[in-house]
Amino acid sequence: MMPAIAPGERVVVTCGVNPVVGDVVLFHFDDKIGVHRVAARAETWLVTWGDANALPDFPIMPAYVIGTVRNARPAPRSLYRVLLLRFLAPAAAPADRITRRVRLLYRIRSAWELGFLASAAKLLRGIRRRPSSEPNAVEHRRHADGC
Repeated sequence: MMPAIAPGERVVVTCGVNPVVGDVVLFHFDDKIGVHRVAARAETWLVTWGDANALPDFPIMPAYVIGTVRNARPAPRSLYRVLLLRFLAPAAAPADRITRRVRLLYRIRSAWELGFLASAAKLLRGIRRRPSSEPNAVEHRRHADGC
């Protein structure tokens, strides 16, 4: 959670508080515990985002929040984050839609880091591996002839 919280820094957590956007929360995810800032919120989900991370986390249910970190430094201001969150996590969007959008962003970032040619090759390999839903022309002709 750099720069607001340094690695190994002790924090005081207040449990039972309903977090709001901008609060730093302690939460469960994948059998781990995370400390990130709440970037967006709706009734059924929270989107957290570490201050030093380029992309937000997948949405979590509010029940996964353990508590809020007291006396955390304010969030860094970023037009990039504001605009990205408007696309990713409008308040009326269901959590599964936000999850798909965040997953798409991570794939785009991965492709960007690989470079254009490597990404195109990876895409073509994936398309070639995908099984076709249509029978090939030879099998189709055989069945039509009764053979």
